[in-house]
Amino acid sequence: MEGNKPLFDFRIDEEGKEELTELARWTKFQSIAVLTMIVLVILFFLFAWNRLGAAFSTVDGDEARSLVLILAVIVLVIGTVIGLMMYFLLRSSNRIRTAIQMQDRQLLNKGLNDLRIYFAIFGVISILALFSNLISLL
Repeated sequence: MEGNKPLFDFRIDEEGKEELTELARWTKFQSIAVLTMIVLVILFFLFAWNRLGAAFSTVDGDEARSLVLILAVIVLVIGTVIGLMMYFLLRSSNRIRTAIQMQDRQLLNKGLNDLRIYFAIFGVISILALFSNLISLL
């Protein structure tokens, strides 16, 4: 009986390495682009804070400030969740790219785990969006 033989003993060939490297490039591009957009939206809110209150001119002054504050909190929460997702995507990209270059299986596993976390968060958000759409139909 052979002891300690791994269940899945496989190696990544050159084509697989190229595909994973390309995956790492695109995920890095996407995460940086989305993080940049989050920063731009936050900067927009900071620079347009006073004008947002004027946009709600039909509402009383204190209520307009409350509406703008609620809107800012909603955008901040959404930005934080998306930022967290992009953090895991960027970390996954960096770990996968480094693991391929250094041929480090543990680092590749960590990178794929980060990618799994990204997709888990994305799945939860997708399910919440689906329920939201179903409720709005009723």
